[in-house]
Amino acid sequence: MINTFKIFFFILLSSFLLRGQTNLVVNPSFETYTACPNLYGEINKATGWATFCGSPDLFSTCYVADPYTVGVPNNFAGYQFPASGNAYSGFATYSNSSLNAREFPACSLASPLSIGTKYYISFKVVLALTTYSQLNFATNKIGCMFTMGAYACNSLITNNPPVFTNSIVTDSLNWTRITGSFVAD
Repeated sequence: MINTFKIFFFILLSSFLLRGQTNLVVNPSFETYTACPNLYGEINKATGWATFCGSPDLFSTCYVADPYTVGVPNNFAGYQFPASGNAYSGFATYSNSSLNAREFPACSLASPLSIGTKYYISFKVVLALTTYSQLNFATNKIGCMFTMGAYACNSLITNNPPVFTNSIVTDSLNWTRITGSFVAD
């Protein structure tokens, strides 16, 4: 049984929805931004991205004032280079406290999915190792969900995303690719 406040992961969606089709994620590697992030929870500064639940973070090489806050590779969540480019997002995936510390970055797709069409998904995650001991735990069931409407933060936990990993992601050095496919309904 894991005793933890929250688990923190980095994510890079640089090859999301690939394999011979157009990438439907606008700004999949968080490289384009309206302003350089300078605080925690500023995923909304990455063009096309927003906070769906909690306060996901944007980490970037453009931030130089205090590289241990949201800089790359040093930041408050640990030390990690992007899988590619100069930026990535970070988010908490688990909490056993009375506070819901789960975080979900979200974006709208460039075009709607077509019913009956098979889509391929690929994204990368890495476990953050930080000096905050309450964050140093690995998790599984990291996935990608598609919805036409808003969800309450807690409802995402009980839903079944079409693509996720059953494996516990424990690698804190190398990015782990999660892939799969689904038919849009």
